Amino acid sequence: GDINNLRLGVINSTMSQNHSSVELPTDTYNTNNWTAFIHGFVSKLQPKPNVLILNQGLWNHDDFLDPAVQKSVADAITSAGMISIYKTTTYSHKKTAKQDSTPPQIQIHDYERNFCKLVDYCLDLSWTWIVPECLQADNAHFFEPVYSWFNMQLLSLLSSFQILGTHEM
Repeated sequence: GDINNLRLGVINSTMSQNHSSVELPTDTYNTNNWTAFIHGFVSKLQPKPNVLILNQGLWNHDDFLDPAVQKSVADAITSAGMISIYKTTTYSHKKTAKQDSTPPQIQIHDYERNFCKLVDYCLDLSWTWIVPECLQADNAHFFEPVYSWFNMQLLSLLSSFQILGTHEM
């Protein structure tokens, strides 16, 4: 996978300009290896994140289809002392190349089901297949209040376990 396609939590290339309280390591940001990225970049952020949320989504890479990559990523997050959350792909009425013919209401993708078993928590957004088309901006984005619903689901999940004091800050 191309590091330009890696999207972990709120990390992006402009973070150092916008958030002076966060120190960004620069030595391994340009890697295409997830494990190296987690150990060499994410775990060196100051302060280090307690939780790392990741997903395959509709990005051009297909790294997470490989069970070995899934395991190495889950293990890397754990060994770095962070909680791992896998966010399943959202669905649209407007089909994309990444969405197969399996109705999402019946089953999430097998690779996502497997990844959810490997991480600490799973944020299952497969319910988005029921979001009416009028709340869909395109095949990958929604209008409000859908993002508020995502946030409420995430906050509910985060509040179900104790973050502070559990992992290094």
